[in-house]
Amino acid sequence: MKSSVLGALLTLGVFSPCSGQFYAPTSLNELIRNFRKIKIASPDSTGGVIKADNLVSVDLKTILNRHWNTDLKFQRGGVWITLTGNLQKDQKKAFLGIRVEGWSEPVWYDLMELYDRREKDPPSLVLGASTMTVRVEAGFFSVPKIVFKPIPSGMDSPYEVKVERLVEEVYKTGTEIRIKNRDYRLFYAQGCYKTQAGVEMCPEPQVVFVLRVRDKRNNQVLKSWFFDISKIPSGQSEKFILYQRDRVGLQLDPAAQILRINTKP
Repeated sequence: MKSSVLGALLTLGVFSPCSGQFYAPTSLNELIRNFRKIKIASPDSTGGVIKADNLVSVDLKTILNRHWNTDLKFQRGGVWITLTGNLQKDQKKAFLGIRVEGWSEPVWYDLMELYDRREKDPPSLVLGASTMTVRVEAGFFSVPKIVFKPIPSGMDSPYEVKVERLVEEVYKTGTEIRIKNRDYRLFYAQGCYKTQAGVEMCPEPQVVFVLRVRDKRNNQVLKSWFFDISKIPSGQSEKFILYQRDRVGLQLDPAAQILRINTKP
């Protein structure tokens, strides 16, 4: 279950509940893993979270796919576009999610493909009244960034954002849960997986704990632990192991979709 992350990122990254390991093309991998000097703010909202002593109750309905609604937004073609991230389980791919105002869910793109196709045939999509290509650009001396360019050129202004900013914004959407003096982020979300037809979302969401730590080179990285909702007991709370043997007790009320977390089991 343990991995360094949205994806995931949250996919990008972040952290994706379908994932067990954060992967991206070599030029992006180092950037995504090593978040130097990124300041992460606490979530603005604690809706659906009730704390009492060492017990935390979380209404999973209120945090389902919350990472879809990041603060990373821009306007083109008369509509607002929100960017998010996700990961894949087995092939360990990272994905970019693009959600246009009025859409019920994001459309997903494989970050590696966006990097490989950056020069020849970057995919295009309609954003309101504008049509734009999307690609990932990364040079030897430049950090990886996501770039939107209008078709034809000059019809609208381009937009670009660093991949590290995307990861930061996805991470911020997690619910803060303090366990053993460490601030974990909790997600309840659907991950992504690659098919021949494109990118699909995992049908079942998972519970994901994400923690920000330092690696052996003193770089900041994200570690994640994924739990199938069917494996969390509805009766007596069961202990699970997180970072450096941090223990957490989990119990699920499946009817009400309430996750009860014992931070000191």
